[in-house]
Amino acid sequence: MTDTTTKRPARTPAERQRDLRARAATLIAEGTETDLQAAADSLLIEALGTAYRRGQSYALADIAGELLRRLNHPGPFALVARPDRPTVTPEPETEPVTVTRGYPPEVKRMAVELLDAGATSREIRTAILKAHGKAPDGRNIARLVRSWRTALEN
Repeated sequence: MTDTTTKRPARTPAERQRDLRARAATLIAEGTETDLQAAADSLLIEALGTAYRRGQSYALADIAGELLRRLNHPGPFALVARPDRPTVTPEPETEPVTVTRGYPPEVKRMAVELLDAGATSREIRTAILKAHGKAPDGRNIARLVRSWRTALEN
């Protein structure tokens, strides 16, 4: 909730923490077993730390017992049972997969010859596409073919 005039939260986090610590101290000092059962988990956890710091072992045992009771008996919340996962048996590959990258030397030579003949980048790209089934981007054709020329000469 926020204050409508100042647009600030009604209570700051520091105020909420201070109130939680005060309620934890009250729970330790004056709390009964029914108070422990009605308390929120966050209050019990805060009271657990407070009782430990104060050295109050009986209060510590009562609070820890209540938290353990809640863990063992989750109440209205049902645990979700995960179905058994099916077992997967990997099978070996029948034949190794070979991935060829780049373009074959014949396609590179053809592209260099087309560039030397004065063909446009679009024409070179179309010829590479027909010969190989894939082609580089049209903006990179001239630079790519020059690098192919250097690679083929060496």
